[in-house]
Amino acid sequence: PGLAKRLGPLGAILASSVIFSLLHINIALLIPSFMSGLLLACLYQRTRSLLGCVIAHGTLNALAFAAAASA
Repeated sequence: PGLAKRLGPLGAILASSVIFSLLHINIALLIPSFMSGLLLACLYQRTRSLLGCVIAHGTLNALAFAAAASA
């Protein structure tokens, strides 16, 4: 809600996605992290609930872990 007041919904989604990707501190995953941030921000925008975002983030992490473990 704080970013949305300052930047509008689209600006908040983009800004939070950039912040999300930068906080993951992995250059190789910068674009995928940004895309995940977009997905999570849009999910929050649609539902106004963090629960779905937490579940989606955990699911994405589990899939990434499973892919890395099987490689």
